[in-house]
Amino acid sequence: MDMNPHPTFSSALSYVLKLRQDTPSGVTCIAGRIENLRSGKQIDFASAHELLAILRNDFIHIIPKE
Repeated sequence: MDMNPHPTFSSALSYVLKLRQDTPSGVTCIAGRIENLRSGKQIDFASAHELLAILRNDFIHIIPKE
């Protein structure tokens, strides 16, 4: 079996997402911690907006510009 030298998914953009379970009942929000597996950097977030901003920031710094 040959390994693809250019993987489809970059390890630089691999994450562990930990979601909190202690949000008040009936509240539809997302909160937790995201960890970049390559760098080990961990960031807490308190909303979907914050989570997306974290991911957007990583994409801007990792994905090469054409």
